[in-house]
Amino acid sequence: MTTVEPAAPDATEAGRPVIRPGDLLNVYEYQEIRHEFAAAAGIRPDQVLMTPYGYPPLPRPPAGGPDGSGRLPAGLAPEMAGHPVFWLDRQTRRQRDGEADDAYAIRLFLELVDRGYLDGETGRMRNPLVELGIDARDPAARDRLVAYRDGGWDPALCGLVVGPRPGAAPGAVAAEAARAERAHAEAYDQLIAVYRRTVANAVDDARATLAGADFGADSRAFVAACEGLRRAARAGEDPRACRAALDDAYRGLLARMAQIDGARTVLAVEADRRAHVDAPRGAASYAVEVERAHAGRCASLELPMAAVYADPADEARLRALLLAVRDAYLGAQARGRALLAGVPDGP
Repeated sequence: MTTVEPAAPDATEAGRPVIRPGDLLNVYEYQEIRHEFAAAAGIRPDQVLMTPYGYPPLPRPPAGGPDGSGRLPAGLAPEMAGHPVFWLDRQTRRQRDGEADDAYAIRLFLELVDRGYLDGETGRMRNPLVELGIDARDPAARDRLVAYRDGGWDPALCGLVVGPRPGAAPGAVAAEAARAERAHAEAYDQLIAVYRRTVANAVDDARATLAGADFGADSRAFVAACEGLRRAARAGEDPRACRAALDDAYRGLLARMAQIDGARTVLAVEADRRAHVDAPRGAASYAVEVERAHAGRCASLELPMAAVYADPADEARLRALLLAVRDAYLGAQARGRALLAGVPDGP
C-alpha cells in the first residue's frame, strides 16, 4: 500500500504487509486493496490505478488544465491531496495513446521512484505540499485544498510541479516501465494458468464430495457403534471399549460433515467469483462462516451425546442422537448441493 507523509491517511490496514513490485496478487487481494484504497482516498474504485503485479495503488490523476488547475479528482479526501502523482508534470501525468492501464500505473510508479517521491521498498511517499507549507491537518489548509479541488484558482498550487530528475534521460523510465510490464504480464499469465487448473480441480473435487455424500453409508460405523454400546450396557458389560468405538465413529462422521462443508466453501467462493468479478468476497469470509456452522453443529449434538453416555441402554436416547446426527448431516449436504447450480461446468 502507500502512505504519504505528512498529513495524509495511511492506507495500510493494520497487519497487512506492504506489497512490492513482483508480488503477484490474486483477484481477491487485488480487489480488496483497490476498494480499500478508493474508500480511504474518497474516490471510486475505477479511479484507482491498480495492477496485479504488486505495485502500490495510485489514484488516477486527472488531465488538469494547462494552467495547473483541475489536478485533483472530485471528492478526493483533502488528506490525499499530498499524493505526488497529482503533481507530476503534465506530459508525464498524461496516459499515452494505446498505453494500457497496467503499463501506465507502472510508469507513474517508476517516475515517482526516479524523482525521489516514492520509496519502492516501503511504499512511503514524499508529500510535495510540504514545500508550500500546506498541512492538510490544518483547517485553513483543508479549506484551501478543497477550494482548489473544486475548481478554484490557487497560484501556488497551480504552479506546483514534481518535475523530472535532473539529468534523467528522456524516455528512459517509460522504456523501463514497458519492459517491466511485459515481464510481469508473462509471469502473471503463468500464474493464472496454474490458478485456473487448481480451481478447476478443487471444484471437481467439491462436486465429487457432494455427489458421493450418502448418510446411510457414511453413518454405518456410527450406527453400529451406538448399537454396540447399547447392547453392552444392557448386558452389564464394561462399556469403555464400546464408548471408545462410538467416540471414533462420531469424530469420523463429524469430519465427513466438515468435508462436505469444505466442498460447499469451494463452490461458494467460485460462484461468488463468477458473479462478482469486480469485488468478490474471498475465501476467508466463507471459511469463517463454515467454521461457525461446524461449531454450532458440534454444540447442538453435545446434549444428545451426553444423554446417551448417561444412559446408553435407553433406546429412546440413542434414537434421538441418531436423528440429530442425521439432521445435521442432511443439512450440510443440502446446503452444499444447493450451490451446485450456481457453479455450472466451465470457467
